[in-house]
Amino acid sequence: MDYVKLRPHRQPLYPALLAAVYWSEGRDALHDKIDEEQKELKEGKEPRNIGAPEKSDLWWLAMVNVAMAALGFVVMYLGLIFLFPQRWIAAAVGVLYIWNAFLLAQTTRHFLTEPLHIFLMMVIILAFYAFLQKGKAWTLYVAILAGGLDYLARPNGLFVTAALLGALVCGDLWLVVTRRKEIDAGMLFRRFGLYAGGVLLFAVVTAPSWVPRQRDFGNPIYHGYLNNYLWVDTYKEAHVGENGPRYHLKDYLSTHTAGDFVKRWQSGIWNVVFDIPWRTEDRKPVLYLCAWGGFLIALFRGPPSSRIVLLFGVVQLLPLIWTNMSNPNLRVPYASTLPFELFFAAVFFAWLASDEARQLAGEIRGRFPRKQAA
Repeated sequence: MDYVKLRPHRQPLYPALLAAVYWSEGRDALHDKIDEEQKELKEGKEPRNIGAPEKSDLWWLAMVNVAMAALGFVVMYLGLIFLFPQRWIAAAVGVLYIWNAFLLAQTTRHFLTEPLHIFLMMVIILAFYAFLQKGKAWTLYVAILAGGLDYLARPNGLFVTAALLGALVCGDLWLVVTRRKEIDAGMLFRRFGLYAGGVLLFAVVTAPSWVPRQRDFGNPIYHGYLNNYLWVDTYKEAHVGENGPRYHLKDYLSTHTAGDFVKRWQSGIWNVVFDIPWRTEDRKPVLYLCAWGGFLIALFRGPPSSRIVLLFGVVQLLPLIWTNMSNPNLRVPYASTLPFELFFAAVFFAWLASDEARQLAGEIRGRFPRKQAA
């Protein structure tokens, strides 16, 4: 855990997965071969190991991402079969998963956390939805466990879990307001115990992150210069590579107006919610359009469980929307929207197979009667 002293902006899970391969293949030999391949690439030569999986050690490191992407597919497919009545829904969403150019690129070209994050987000979303549908406590704990692992992979996993619990609390408060007579003290006590158990589980799972930060910096969620992205307008200002942040809330308030605040939200919403998914899906946004169908169904027609998942999805995007101005890349926000797009595409397909959709289709056909042949 000494990494925290030098690089508090880093999280340990993904490097640990790579390190497992690194050590299993033989640390010194692998390090030398990687250096050799990098040297040959810089010299414009074709590395001798490339194209030979049994010889290329970089290939084995890349298998970490391939494994995460494969696990994401398995979790998504089995989860959708369990949660939605028609198996073709899981198959259709599975095709959209495999067809996604972003996921393919992040899996095969980079050593980054996106495949791991997407896999864990699929676990979080589907387990959370299962809890909302079935009410089994263990499914909520699975979602929180995955949220803890996601935080160990990338810092915004902390807000993902907070957004999940916040959405759940909002749903429960709505029930208290609308069904007050059905709520008793025992039910509230059990719910509180459920929340407390979830928070405790999250704290235990994320101990490798917060324990050394508390020890070394006196702050369990200290993430170094990453705090800069909240309070500046450019990547250059934020990405200083220092252990501590240069900028704080007071700096933003002293240099920006209310108009700047509003424009930042407008720009972030446009980029993260509309522009980035459209561009990332190569302007063939079948998944994006199906997901929007699911968003609207959840909002206006869906059961309360799908609305709570929608609220969860919106809230967990807020820090990414706010920091899009200072961190204007597409991979970080899209990796957080893609799992929700897949889920809400399933919601849309489920609605297409419903009696309501068939009735609506019949009404539309009735407005345009076929002409009788003479």
